[in-house]
Formats: sequence, C-alpha cells, structure tokens
Amino acid sequence: MARLDPAKFAGLAEGDAHVIGNAGGRASDDAIRSLVISYKLLGTRESFVIHHTDCGMRFFTNNVMQGLLANSLETAELGADGFRNVGQGPGSRAGEYIDWLTISDPEQAVIDDVSRIRNHPLVPATIPIYGYIYDVKTGGLVEVEQATDEGKASSYNTKSLYNLLYRQEYTKLSKDTITLRQLSAYLRMRFGQVRGWVEQGLLKAKRYEFKSGSVSYRVSLDEIRKFCKKHENLIITRRTCLNRMRFLEEVIFAPKHADLVEARQSKNERKAFERGEYLENPKRS
Repeated sequence: MARLDPAKFAGLAEGDAHVIGNAGGRASDDAIRSLVISYKLLGTRESFVIHHTDCGMRFFTNNVMQGLLANSLETAELGADGFRNVGQGPGSRAGEYIDWLTISDPEQAVIDDVSRIRNHPLVPATIPIYGYIYDVKTGGLVEVEQATDEGKASSYNTKSLYNLLYRQEYTKLSKDTITLRQLSAYLRMRFGQVRGWVEQGLLKAKRYEFKSGSVSYRVSLDEIRKFCKKHENLIITRRTCLNRMRFLEEVIFAPKHADLVEARQSKNERKAFERGEYLENPKRS
C-alpha cells in the first residue's frame, strides 16, 4: 500500500500508529524487520495487514516483471493486455533474483501475509494480527476473516480486543458490529454452529460477498443481545465456560453509565445509613 495512507482512511492522528508501507502492502523481509523494531523498541501491541482494492500488483507476475526489466529499465506502460515496454534498452536480468510479491488473489494475499508474520520466529505469539482490505471506492475496511483467524494471539482479553477494533466510529465497519468468526471465538463455540443460527433465521446478520466468491457475515451487538435474551438456552448451557460469561457480561450486557451511577448512589446511601447519618435530620420537623 505504497500510495495510500492508512492513517487517513482509518481516522488516526499522527503518532497513533506505526505505518509500514511498501508496494502491495506485503509482509516482506524488510516490512517484518520494521515490525519487529516497532514492537520490540516502541511497544506496539497489535498489528494490522491492510491491502486495498484495484491494487497495481495484480496486473503483473514475477515472470512479467523479470521480462520487462530484462529488456528495458525505462518505465513500462499498462495496456489492455497488461504492462509492456515502451522505452529503449538495455535492460538487466538482475530482476530474476527478486521475489516481487505480486498479487493474484487479494484475499489470499492478506491471508498469506498475516500467516507469514504470525509464524515468524521474531514475532511473539501474544501479539494479535488482523487482516483487512480497504475498498478505495466506498472508503470501507472489510475484514478478511480467515486472515484474522490465522493471526489470533495465543492469549487475549476479550474486552480490550473489542475496544481496540470497534471504538473507531468513523470506519465503515461501525464500532457496534463483529464478524461471526469473532463471535464464535468470543463465545468459545464452533463457527458452524453460530453460522447455523443465521441460516435458521435466529440471529440477524449482514451478508457480504467478495469477488473471489467468499462470503462474510457481520452482526451488530444489539442483534446479539436480542438473540441471547430470546434463545438463552443456546448460549447458557451446562458446558458454558468462564470466557463466554465474561464476554456476555463485559461486552454484550455491559451496564450503562446511568445504571452504574444509580447503583453507586444506592450503595453510598446504604453505607451512610449504616453509619447512622440518616437517623437524624435537623431540617425535618
């Protein structure tokens, strides 16, 4: 992603994130070198791989690039049949020794990059890695669920992860939606079971289809609340784990600020009564 600035379309201010860019946004050796420096010396705690639609890296292959360079070092031209040389030689065969990291399938490229970072020996397993594709036409960030699944940290806190990904109101994803894969992970349930709720009409989710044919679902927290209240027997079972209860308590059914204020006030009044402060009031007759 050499031409786009992720900080701008993600609504980040200067210094909020360490942006590492190159042609195609690929997880090259140099990109991983910068990533390791970022977490090791600067304290970065999460990583995002973000590619974009209509990327120029899709219009050529390693062989095409090598052939172009072998014949001419001048700028090539993109035509209906791909790139072609319009300048004069000489060229160089040195391009044969470089992996140009071209892209044939945008989603698979994100998955491959996340997987490479996840499995790199210098990247701690505790750092989560997420995969997204930026749609240059709509301005929206679309999650590549399989990539994010590949990049899961070995241990994470559900509440902090939610706050990290969905607190940004300015993104097209909205802070109040999560993917079905994330929901299944938070609930510690099989993805097929959660998707079955959608297919049966029990849980309302928005369907997204990609050009590659893959399908993604996003569901709002409000719909999850409705589903949990109406189908409590599917969520609360004898095998319900602690992590699922924490997710429900801290995210889905988290108390509103007004409720907390009322609860605190009631608690303070009870303590005052126990101290005897409400037993006598000189202003009352």
